[in-house]
Amino acid sequence: MLKVYPLTAEVSFAEIKQMCETGIFSSSLIRLAPEFANHGPVVAEKLINKFGETEGAIFFLEASHIVLMLDSRSGYTPADIKREVGRLLSDIQYHLLVRHTSTGMLEKLHHALDTPMDERGKLFKERQERSSKVFMVVDDDMFIRKVISGHLENFGTVHEFSDGDKVVESYEEINPDVVFLDIHIHGIDGLEVLKRIQGMDFDCKVVILSSDASESKVRLAQTSGASTFLRKPASKERIADCVKLAYFDV
Repeated sequence: MLKVYPLTAEVSFAEIKQMCETGIFSSSLIRLAPEFANHGPVVAEKLINKFGETEGAIFFLEASHIVLMLDSRSGYTPADIKREVGRLLSDIQYHLLVRHTSTGMLEKLHHALDTPMDERGKLFKERQERSSKVFMVVDDDMFIRKVISGHLENFGTVHEFSDGDKVVESYEEINPDVVFLDIHIHGIDGLEVLKRIQGMDFDCKVVILSSDASESKVRLAQTSGASTFLRKPASKERIADCVKLAYFDV
């Protein structure tokens, strides 16, 4: 059953973390447009009516930011959630971020609650307001970087990196729409880079790159909060699919 925390309730993150330890959950962060900011309770009611029988939780970061967490074993994939939320909220303007959640991701979400309201989503807002898309490609294999960058240049500006430390140093300044990130890179490894940029930007969208597409690698990417997994070498079509993350979640 869906655990529901009303707008005025204190969220029990310890309880939610314990719930997540039983499996992989998909978290959906719904940001309502300013003109619909007071629709939070209405949105929550719609979500409860639809997903109330599913294992998970629903709570507010603030009135216009609602989080829906669903157990992946319920059969709802991120694509399913996006479709269902779109149907439920067809008359409301919003932005939806869907990704798998680990207990570590919940720690970052908890930290976000302690961030001053005017700083929450600062990088997200900057991305929404600019006219062109920006990408980061992080891989210590120059050939792989050039191939991915070559495909991305048709969609926006591309910044290449081979060193994890440089990515962390440059992230906020570049503020990419999507990061293509290899697991094994120079300096700090890809998963540590992911962890650190999530600490700066809860809305970051990261595609994990690896030549190993084993189930364990895919699961590791999921539980680390990556948006999706891309096996190297990647086709032009698969890279183009990942570009869609710059516009919406797939």
